[in-house]
Amino acid sequence: MVYFTSEISPEGLIAVYEALGRPAVGENVAVKISTGEGDAQNNYLRPELIGDFVQSINGTIVECNTAVGGRRSSTAMHYQIAEDHGFTAIAPVVIMDEYDDMELPVTGGRHLQSDRVGAHFADFDFQVVLSHFKGHLNGGFGGAIKNMSIGYASSAGKNRIHTAGAADTAWLSFGGAAQDDFLESMAEAAKAVADYCGDNILYINVMNRLSVDCDCMANPREPEMADIGILASLDPVALDQACVDLVYAAPDGQALIQRIESLNGQHTLDYGQEIGLGSKDYILINIDDHTQIQNEEEPIMEHQLQDYPKQPTGGDMRTIEFDYLPVLPQTAPVDAKELYEAFDSNLEASESTYSGHRFEVSGIATKVGPDVHSKPSIELSDAESGKCYVLCVFNSDDFYEKVSVGDHVVCRGNYLVASGLYGIVLKNAELVETRQ
Repeated sequence: MVYFTSEISPEGLIAVYEALGRPAVGENVAVKISTGEGDAQNNYLRPELIGDFVQSINGTIVECNTAVGGRRSSTAMHYQIAEDHGFTAIAPVVIMDEYDDMELPVTGGRHLQSDRVGAHFADFDFQVVLSHFKGHLNGGFGGAIKNMSIGYASSAGKNRIHTAGAADTAWLSFGGAAQDDFLESMAEAAKAVADYCGDNILYINVMNRLSVDCDCMANPREPEMADIGILASLDPVALDQACVDLVYAAPDGQALIQRIESLNGQHTLDYGQEIGLGSKDYILINIDDHTQIQNEEEPIMEHQLQDYPKQPTGGDMRTIEFDYLPVLPQTAPVDAKELYEAFDSNLEASESTYSGHRFEVSGIATKVGPDVHSKPSIELSDAESGKCYVLCVFNSDDFYEKVSVGDHVVCRGNYLVASGLYGIVLKNAELVETRQ
C-alpha cells in the first residue's frame, strides 16, 4: 500500500503518516531527513512543514556527515547548518556519525558485505525515513532508498556505496563505481537498514520543490514542474516507484524524467525488488477522496484518468489507455525524425497536438529488444545506424520475430515524454506495419 495526499502541509503530513497504521513508538524515535547544503539551498524540507509531525512523535532529527566536502562534512559545521536551517528549533538534532560508525550486515547483495552507518543509529528504537523526493546528480532521483542508504551512511559508508564496496575513503579520487553497480549498492545498503529495523521503520516522501538536483547541492536548479503531494508506505521500493510513476504521469515532468533516465535511476528499484528490499507493485490510496488504484507492470496514477469519462477505479494502465485514449486523425504516419524535430523546435505546441492521443509514427528500426527498463521496444530513426528519434515501448515481445534492424516500421502508441536520452517515447505501442 502507498498512501497519497495532494495536501503538502503539516496536516497533510500527519494524515498520511496516520494512514499507515504503524505508530512510531519507543523512547527514542529518529526522523531521518536531509538538513540541506549551503545558505542558498531552498529545497530541503522546511521546519515549518515537518515540525508538527516530528513533535507529535517526540522525534529526534538525525543526519550523517557528507563525504565530498561542503559545510556538512564537518560535525561542528553540520550542527551549525541544522541550526541555521531551523531544525534545532523544532526538535533535538543528532549527527549519527559524529564520533564513530557501525557495520550493518548486507544479505543477498553483489557488492557490499556490510553497510557503515553512524554509530548513533543503534540508539534509536524506531526510524522514520522522511525524504524530499527530487532528482539526483548520481542516482537519477533521490527518495526513500537514497535517504536510507547514502543518508544513513557515515562518511566512510558513503564512500563504500559510491565505490560499490571497493573503498571507504575518497570515492571521488577513486573514480566511483560503474553506474549500475553504484545503484545496486544503494539498494543493498538500504536493505541492510531495513533488515536491521524490521517493523520499526516507515517511509514518507514529500514531492515538492521537484528540482533535478539533490538537496546535497548548495545551489540546485530551480524546479521545472509543479508540486505533487506527500506519499507514505511501509515498503520503500513501492514508495519510490509510485513517486517515479507520478513524475512520468505529470505533464511538466520532462526535466526530471530526463535526469532519471540519463542515469538509469529505475535500476535501483528493479534491483531493490530483486534482492527483497520491497516490491514495485503497489496499490495507491488517495486519502483525500478514498480512491485506490493498483499498478501492474505499467503504472497508473489517478490524475492520468481525470479527463476521461466513466473512469475506472483501478486496473492496468494498458487496458485503460487503450480504452480511453482517442486515436489522432492522420492521413499518414508521422516520420520519426520529423516528429523529433517538431518537439525539439516547439515542445509546447507538439505536446498540445500529441498528448492524450494514440498516433502512428514511421521510421527505420535501429534497435529491436529490451529498453533500459527491460521493456520490449523498437528504436526508430531515418537510417539503420542513425540517431534514435522515437522509442516505442511495447507491453509484450510477440513482435520480435516480425521486425529486424533495418526494416521500415510503422508503430502506433501514446506519447509519454520527450526525452533527452531516447527522443520521443511512446508507450503501449502496437506494430502496425513492417517491411524490409
